[in-house]
Amino acid sequence: APSAPEAPAPAAVSSGEVAPEGDIPAAEEIPAAVAVAETVPAPPPGPTPSGLPPAPEEVPAVAGLPAPAAPEAPPVVVAAVETAPGGEPAAPAVPSPEIVAIDVGFTRVSQDTKPPVGELQVDVEETLGHYAEWAGVRTQRIRDLNGLAFRRAIGLGQKVSIPLEKTGAQAFEESRYEYHKRLQEDFFAVYRVVGTEAYRVQAGDNVWSLCRDKFDVPLWLLKHYNAGVDLASLDLDQVLTIPLVGKTDAGDPGTVSEDLPNGEGPEAGEEPPA
Repeated sequence: APSAPEAPAPAAVSSGEVAPEGDIPAAEEIPAAVAVAETVPAPPPGPTPSGLPPAPEEVPAVAGLPAPAAPEAPPVVVAAVETAPGGEPAAPAVPSPEIVAIDVGFTRVSQDTKPPVGELQVDVEETLGHYAEWAGVRTQRIRDLNGLAFRRAIGLGQKVSIPLEKTGAQAFEESRYEYHKRLQEDFFAVYRVVGTEAYRVQAGDNVWSLCRDKFDVPLWLLKHYNAGVDLASLDLDQVLTIPLVGKTDAGDPGTVSEDLPNGEGPEAGEEPPA
């Protein structure tokens, strides 16, 4: 059968020219697609965790349209927590008991000698072993420097020279201070001063017998309440102020306050009865 004659191609339209109306057939109008909503069944409601907003209802997806963006969750504010070195949470601050002032400095430091040498006065609860540890030397090194025989003890207030060949004067003094601070903190964790009483020195008394036998108080505490008194050389009938010590309540740090509870007891430094 003879083929159907081909339809003539439409004339090309050059740029800028407008084809006369009716030359180009209008394109057939395409009916708009009807969007069909697919409803996804929502899961049964469950309990909402305390403090969180309820989950938003699911929005049905519509064909041909982008899915709606999920609502942003509210920001969670986390309180800052202090951490100690090593990442561990820092312990809560605890009020420290009052620390009795102790002069931990050298009375003098000689820079003319090699190595430098510092001079101090022996304070309570100190030994040559402590000095050697803080200075980073052997105990015998300090004995040789001071001409002390082996096993000879040092006395309260005695002058001792410390070689500073391994550590500086400031580092030594810091170690000395920390030692006395620990002694006092350990004491005040258990005990507190509840008052004072006046005591007249009797024959045979010395500072050690008073602290350990008669009143059971640490020497540094007795020294604090008798500032300016040479406890290493007591005189007969000399009047001392003795701190009275009691147990602390749990969590209640002790102090060195000279205030007496309820105004009872003798005043500090009051003359004892004859």
